[in-house]
Amino acid sequence: MARLARTLRPATAGGGGGGQDDVEFLWLISFADMMTNLMLFFLMLYGLTQVAAAQRAHNLKALQEKFGGKAAVEQVEAEPEDPAVVEARKHEATAEKLREALQAQGLGAAAQVGVSERQVKVTLQAPILFGSGSSDVKAEALTALTGIAEVVKGTPYRMVVEGHADANPIRRGGQSYANWELSAARAFSVVRFFMETCGFPPDRLSAVGFGEFRPVAPNDTEEHRALNRRIEVRLIAPVGGTGG
Repeated sequence: MARLARTLRPATAGGGGGGQDDVEFLWLISFADMMTNLMLFFLMLYGLTQVAAAQRAHNLKALQEKFGGKAAVEQVEAEPEDPAVVEARKHEATAEKLREALQAQGLGAAAQVGVSERQVKVTLQAPILFGSGSSDVKAEALTALTGIAEVVKGTPYRMVVEGHADANPIRRGGQSYANWELSAARAFSVVRFFMETCGFPPDRLSAVGFGEFRPVAPNDTEEHRALNRRIEVRLIAPVGGTGG
């Protein structure tokens, strides 16, 4: 811009042909000034959008004070977190507490804790809790169940206890019905312990038996059948979320 001014200045000061043409382009100096200021202004606005909300509010206040503004600076608040992200964080925190409680009992790989969209699932292999063909909870498993109840009791989760069996025949009645009955009886035994011994609210408890009909592995080897004999404790979050 200064170079443009020096170029035009001699022509406006004295004689020589073409001076009038140069004078006609003096408006370019003012135009260049305006474009430069506009560019700087928009660069400043762009820069303000690239900082955090708190820093952006501070910068806006500083600019207003610098230029003597009187109006109050609009409070810029941080954007609220996605509710789904908040809920997922709460589920993971609950799952971590359950893992610690089960690990303290030395259950290791025999108990797994997983997290999905609206629930936390604890899977316990049947031999941990029951003897073969029995629906009575083993005495040594009661501490692990107590740990689960203590973690969940202070939360709004509902607990659904699911019993699952393998496809091996049980020596009473028809195969399918016997396995179904055993899985349901085992689920109810866990629910009854949660309710009567741990004091878990009964309106947040339910039991269901699926027999052999929801396997996690083929029933073709003893190892796979052992995976299918299990208790799953599902912690279901209320529709409105787990709250504070």
